[in-house]
Amino acid sequence: MLDGAALGAMLAAAAAHEAGHLAALLALGCPVGGVWLTATGPVIRCDMPQSGAAAAAVSLAGPLSGLAAWLALRSCWPLAAEMSAVLTAVNLLPVLPLDGGRALRSALGGGARAARVMTCLRAGICFCLTALGVVCALRGLGGAPLLLAFWLLLLPKTCKTAPDDVQYSY
Repeated sequence: MLDGAALGAMLAAAAAHEAGHLAALLALGCPVGGVWLTATGPVIRCDMPQSGAAAAAVSLAGPLSGLAAWLALRSCWPLAAEMSAVLTAVNLLPVLPLDGGRALRSALGGGARAARVMTCLRAGICFCLTALGVVCALRGLGGAPLLLAFWLLLLPKTCKTAPDDVQYSY
């Protein structure tokens, strides 16, 4: 649970992240029909680019914008900067439907081979996060990596919630 200050910082970090995706979509001429917030995170209704490189650019634009927010907010709003850094790091994990997973899948070109690679990465990353989470919990450092592993396992492996919606989950 987040208090008001932490919630505001998280919303600012998420807004900066989504602004990066939106800027990339608009720069590539992709129509955007709307943005809204759901229980699992923001959803952008858009036509994703068909090119693998362009789709990867849209995927990585959110974390890049988050990095810029971290740099800009470090001295004036440290809590939002920290939230932005964590959001960026998590979203760069090469697991679908996170941005790192989207970019990697685009680079792999899709298809059965890409699906196998993505499935293996998901399993490996979740295993490593679980192990790290157990070690952290046993040492009294909290269980955030364990919670992240379970959250990733619960996320759908797909990127879309409807034909033209791109789900960005946090």
